[in-house]
Amino acid sequence: MKYLSFFLLIICSIFVISCDKDEVMDNESINSGLVGTWNLESSSGGFAGISCQYQIGEVVLVFDEEDNLIVSNNVVNTSATCGGQEIGISIETHKYGVLTSNDKKFLLVDDAEVGEIEIQTNMFTLDQNSYSQGSGADGFISMFVK
Repeated sequence: MKYLSFFLLIICSIFVISCDKDEVMDNESINSGLVGTWNLESSSGGFAGISCQYQIGEVVLVFDEEDNLIVSNNVVNTSATCGGQEIGISIETHKYGVLTSNDKKFLLVDDAEVGEIEIQTNMFTLDQNSYSQGSGADGFISMFVK
């Protein structure tokens, strides 16, 4: 019995030590700033270094309180270089979340990390060159407004 207790103590200690306290799903940040309708205003970057400007209503992200993300793209020519595809999220309904790691927030779409987000009152930035596990290359930086 003494050995069993010791063994269980070691197993529990391993699980407690292996938990990463810096990475948590932060539902409070979702409810405090990301929920709402966001319009893509501009995006820049990529391998070719393009810069795109959008009108209100052309590319829209709607984040709801039930962790649903609805993406719509009303750009007339969606095969163009600036057709809205550079945000990397397909036109449909997705599940979303926010991962907090090292005091930074990262957008998850269908459990895949999309990039770092910085949320302000009426604007948020999606940086596809910054991830919780390091940096990327040739991603886009997109600005969204309410």
